[in-house]
Order: sequence, then structure tokens, then C-alpha cells
Amino acid sequence: INTAFDDFREMHDQIKIEESSLVEKLEVNVLFDEGAVDELINQAVQTGQDAGFLALQLAERLEYGLKLVREKSGIESFVIDNEAVTNMDNFVSNLVKRFYRQD
Repeated sequence: INTAFDDFREMHDQIKIEESSLVEKLEVNVLFDEGAVDELINQAVQTGQDAGFLALQLAERLEYGLKLVREKSGIESFVIDNEAVTNMDNFVSNLVKRFYRQD
């Protein structure tokens, strides 16, 4: 049990470390909520991939949509939830629709 907890904590930390470096890498400030972190850890366990790498991959795939919304709305920070991890296209579509409707 201790090993499993240590592994979970390490994956959580990998995601949070990656999260803090994304603003420099992508010029977009993203925060992974706990649902997204849980889903990324789940995918890391299932695939054997590094949780931080999965977080970076997700952010890179979301980059265009997030930048589009940022340019249109002026919003600088985005919260990434578990929907972004499990259904990225729907997440981006809803995000774009929400901010375009505000205009």
C-alpha cells in the first residue's frame, strides 16, 4: 500500500511540475484540476507512460484552442478538467462556444 501511495504521489507531483512549466513552453497558463489529475494518473497507470509527459501532450493538443480563446476573450488562465482529458474535442468546442457567445 505504501508503494502504491508513493507511486500515486510521484505521478501527481510530475503533473504539477509539468503544469508549472507550461506557461513557458506554450505561452498559455493552464491549471489541471483534481479531476484532470486523477484521469491523467489513471491513463499513466493503464499505459505505463509518465504522467508528466501525458500532461504535456494534453496541453500541446489543447494549445491552439486555448490560444484562440485567449486572443478573443483576454483570459490568461484556463482550468483543465477531466473532460479535457477524456473528450478533448468537446472540451475545446465548449470553451470556444462559451467565449464567442460572450461577444
